[in-house]
Amino acid sequence: DDDIRIEPDSILRALAMNRFAKEPMLVGGQMLNLQEPSHLHIMGEMVDRSNFMWSAAPNAEYDHDFSKHALDDTDSDRSKLLHRRIDVDFNGWWMCMIPRQVAEELGQPLPLFIKWDDVEYGLRAAEHGYRTVTLPGAAIWHMAWSDKD
Repeated sequence: DDDIRIEPDSILRALAMNRFAKEPMLVGGQMLNLQEPSHLHIMGEMVDRSNFMWSAAPNAEYDHDFSKHALDDTDSDRSKLLHRRIDVDFNGWWMCMIPRQVAEELGQPLPLFIKWDDVEYGLRAAEHGYRTVTLPGAAIWHMAWSDKD
């Protein structure tokens, strides 16, 4: 994505996850809210096939506020979720590492940047047996889509 601030360690963590995975998988990062620095906007998402809308993936939540629930807050189930790998349907283009093998088999993503193109690629990868995950500790800073327009 061209309007993010990357956490450099996030790239290294995604590469390490890919290298140690038993099979190729798409690895993404979480979105931190650029306008509200203590907020993790999204941990990972799924697509509801009944109405084709996105929602938080199992064991994920929207808008986690680290100022209220710190990463090491052992009294909060909300904070415990932050340490899990999240299995998702797609990773937003803000941070999505696509292994070469996947790109060679499926082809490149659609050559345009509109809503749902990232979702389409994740769903297409799943149809070919490739998993998609969002990695805890890998994140970028981005304006929340709810704040755009």
